[in-house]
Amino acid sequence: MFIISFFSVWFANVLYSPTHKYLRDNKVHFILVAISIIMLIASVLQIKPDWEKFQKVNALGPILLICYLALYKLFDFIALKKYNRHMYFSCRISNWMEKEEAKEATWLEFVMQFSLLMISMFLWWKLGDWIAENYL
Repeated sequence: MFIISFFSVWFANVLYSPTHKYLRDNKVHFILVAISIIMLIASVLQIKPDWEKFQKVNALGPILLICYLALYKLFDFIALKKYNRHMYFSCRISNWMEKEEAKEATWLEFVMQFSLLMISMFLWWKLGDWIAENYL
């Protein structure tokens, strides 16, 4: 589950920036949150008491997606208030996939884009560790 969660976030965040246009739609966002919660429940149900702590933390990988989606909405709200438009994602790695709106992305949006991945990874790491330690 962790690999699926990580690569779905990595792909959306870094490699293919037009994916973020879909996250702006509340219906799509809600469906992705629901899928993430279902993945988390399925992962928790598969955890066995004799597993090592790192296995339990890895099984809690869907927390990464939930954190990512929550942070995305927060950062998009910040961009909406500051620039009166949705957050634009710059695609600085692959020029052949660069979109026109990405050229208007600011440094604040770049920092928020980078923070989406780093903060969600950190939250999953810490929250998953705390849950595995105290509840599983």
